[in-house]
Amino acid sequence: MLFKSENYVTIFQTDGVVGKRIFSDGNQEIVFFKLNKNAIIDTHSLDIDVKFFILKGRGKVLLGDKAIIAEKNDLIGVEPGIKRKWINMGDTDLEVLVIKQLT
Repeated sequence: MLFKSENYVTIFQTDGVVGKRIFSDGNQEIVFFKLNKNAIIDTHSLDIDVKFFILKGRGKVLLGDKAIIAEKNDLIGVEPGIKRKWINMGDTDLEVLVIKQLT
């Protein structure tokens, strides 16, 4: 099955950040988000397992009381309930693929 980018649904958009749902079937959801240079996604948490795959750029993710520097091709796994915050600290956009396990 092919999912075309023109059909992605914008699920959040704030100053310098956009998130688009690529796929959802009730069991999994895949989201693409982009942070412009110096943009931030504020602290939040989800009650599900989440994986983040860095497609482009360099950023910092705060996971609870830990800070992780993530770069292109890195994969980060986050357990349910862990608070996170994203900061684009690179010179380019930070692009991330988010894989959510809903069930």
